[in-house]
Amino acid sequence: MSELVLLLGGSGRLGRHIAGELLQRGYRVRALLRSGKRSALLPAGIDECLIGDPLQAAAIRGLFDGVQVIISALGASLSASLLKGGSYHAVDFAMNKAVLDAAPNSLRKFIYVSVFGAEEQRHLSYMDAHEQFVDALRSSDKCAHSIIRPTGFFGIFSQLVDIGRTGIGTVFGDGSARTNPIHEADVAHACVAAIEDEAETLELGGPEILSRREIVAMAMRAAGRKARIVAVPPRVFNLGIAPLRPVNPRLHALLQFSAEIFTRDCIAPLRGTQRLEDYLADYARRR
Repeated sequence: MSELVLLLGGSGRLGRHIAGELLQRGYRVRALLRSGKRSALLPAGIDECLIGDPLQAAAIRGLFDGVQVIISALGASLSASLLKGGSYHAVDFAMNKAVLDAAPNSLRKFIYVSVFGAEEQRHLSYMDAHEQFVDALRSSDKCAHSIIRPTGFFGIFSQLVDIGRTGIGTVFGDGSARTNPIHEADVAHACVAAIEDEAETLELGGPEILSRREIVAMAMRAAGRKARIVAVPPRVFNLGIAPLRPVNPRLHALLQFSAEIFTRDCIAPLRGTQRLEDYLADYARRR
């Protein structure tokens, strides 16, 4: 009988691709979701779907029966439209840590999706939440582990198409910072391959290195708009969002992360196969 994989965060963009990849390769899949409303997003063929908060003992009970491997894509969303459900620390760190602590010593491997470059940017709440769990996983002697470190997912950049339909795109700084975004399906492939791969860390990006200005222009073309791009000085932006910190810490953390990540190079080894322009064009056609 094939191994049973516990998938955390299976209803998210990446999680759905991981679930499909696992099923395609013949693994059995048990998914833990925090909301039953999102269970319909999972691909057909999932062996078991459990609903519960990982921080609650009742959700953990029986979760690991027969499980040999855990893959976690569990984390608070970077989408500006999904800002409910706790801080990045409360989700990305605390929930993953609760699962790790409760997992049995019979577990063979824990595969966790972090972020490329997070080690050097721990002053950002989003990055630090991931790295706190990475620290916990590395210090645990419970099982082997793999840390997957992708650059930005294609799905995040789809928001630029929606913004581009307004006729104005925005970059922080001069927009010259470069990155190589990666399709969620390519990351999912790496996550499932890591079940048997012995590498403890895998960094991966898409096949094309693009400047932030090029990406915004690409999104505006997909939206059917000419590239009218406004440059926002990061310092001015950060001063403008400072009042949000005590009122909405998660929104402040998201905006702070966006302003900084858009002004520095973020280029991982070229491992993905899919092109961002094709993805954005397809997204625009479907919206």
